[in-house]
Amino acid sequence: MYTLIFSLVSSSFASNTALSVAGSAEIVDQIAEPAPESSEETSEEKPEEKKKENTEAKESDKESTGAQVIEVKVTKEVEQEKETSQKGDSQSSKKDKEEILFPVLNNGIEEGIAVARTAVAAEEDVNRFTSITLLELHNIEPKVLGQGYAKPCTLSSISMSNLRRRIEQAENKIAYFEIESALTDLDIADEALGCLADDVDYEAASRLYFLKGLIYHSQERTEEARAAFLEAFRFQPSLRWDPYFPKDGEALFKDARKELSYQKMIQLEILPSPKFGTLVVDGADLGNDIYLSPGEHLIQIKDVLTTKIIIEEGADKVQLLLPQLLDKQSFSVLSDQDLDATGGNASDISTEVSQLSSLLNGLYDESEYAYIADQGRVWITQVGTNEWNELEVPKKLFAPGSSPKFVASRMMVAAGSAIALTGVTMATINFQNAKDLSSINHLQDLNSMDEWEQSKNDYEEITNKYYGSVGTITMGMVVGFSGYFLGRDEQSARQ
Repeated sequence: MYTLIFSLVSSSFASNTALSVAGSAEIVDQIAEPAPESSEETSEEKPEEKKKENTEAKESDKESTGAQVIEVKVTKEVEQEKETSQKGDSQSSKKDKEEILFPVLNNGIEEGIAVARTAVAAEEDVNRFTSITLLELHNIEPKVLGQGYAKPCTLSSISMSNLRRRIEQAENKIAYFEIESALTDLDIADEALGCLADDVDYEAASRLYFLKGLIYHSQERTEEARAAFLEAFRFQPSLRWDPYFPKDGEALFKDARKELSYQKMIQLEILPSPKFGTLVVDGADLGNDIYLSPGEHLIQIKDVLTTKIIIEEGADKVQLLLPQLLDKQSFSVLSDQDLDATGGNASDISTEVSQLSSLLNGLYDESEYAYIADQGRVWITQVGTNEWNELEVPKKLFAPGSSPKFVASRMMVAAGSAIALTGVTMATINFQNAKDLSSINHLQDLNSMDEWEQSKNDYEEITNKYYGSVGTITMGMVVGFSGYFLGRDEQSARQ
């Protein structure tokens, strides 16, 4: 009985629990999704919602379409700006390229004729060319190609004797512990070393850098002291420590010597090649094959120039361009090469022509072409190459006889010759007349004082005419020789 009652209570409790759970689930559903008030209201609201949705969709489509249009417009504008900038860059580069003038190297006599001849031969506007004379080439600073640079002279030229006195003055100041003043003198001497007017004294130069190394070491400037000692060894590899000074810097001095011996040697090529026996590097004649350690070096061409160069570490080969070594014969190598209109192969071109090409490639790397006008002929090379072509020059246009200057010179020679010849004839006649009037036979024939006075006046008049004829001869010679030299300059310019 108790069991039956317990089962009934349990079943009723379970059914009530299920109902409560179901009811709570319905309540939750009602809270989450409220029931529509009526089916009619629902049916009436649906078309309006659809219209709203369609309107919003259209507006969103319009907005997206508008955004796409704006984006397309912006993209087109950006592309147009890029095209415009590219066109502008290409036009500016083309303009800059056109503004770069073609150099015409010549001997400096009648530059205008050389440029005009080159323009006609190249079939270009004469304003696109510029004359470069030998004098202008000599004024160009030395240039280093490769890992390095040149340190041209910035002071006035100085003699080695004056430089030696400056070094001795600095050494005396060191003895009196005037260190800063001594270092100032040594810095000036170091700068002036690249401005020497005569051959360097390698011992004095080595002493200069040794003293600088001493001062730097005393100031605990170790790296600068090491560099100074290296420079001292470059001028004098057998340099020894001076026992006059304390030995606290001798260890660094010896380390610098070892470092110099282990440094990689770098080839130096000088263009054009200097004449034999004229090149001095760091006070020594190293011959044609020059290999130098990284660092500063003094280059001297006797009676031509003195300059310093810096060779950086890691370089394999360095070229030093010295246009000061060019002379009138430097251009004639093209005539000796006898290039035809098609040019010459690189294997057939002489060493002098190859060096001339390398020099122009380094000096005028911004120009597209370079020209040489020499001996009435014109050659062209494309900068960056080793090929030369001879251009055909119209002979009639530049024939000497067609030049107004040449014609004027010949007219002056002819006129001078005619004037001088007239003067000679007049002088001869006057001299003979004066001789006749002063002869003894003529004087004996004079019977009165009046005849004597008349003869005297005639003699003086003839004498004056004689001196006048001598002046005529001198004038004719001046005119003739002026015409000759005028024509000779013209002829030389056209050659």
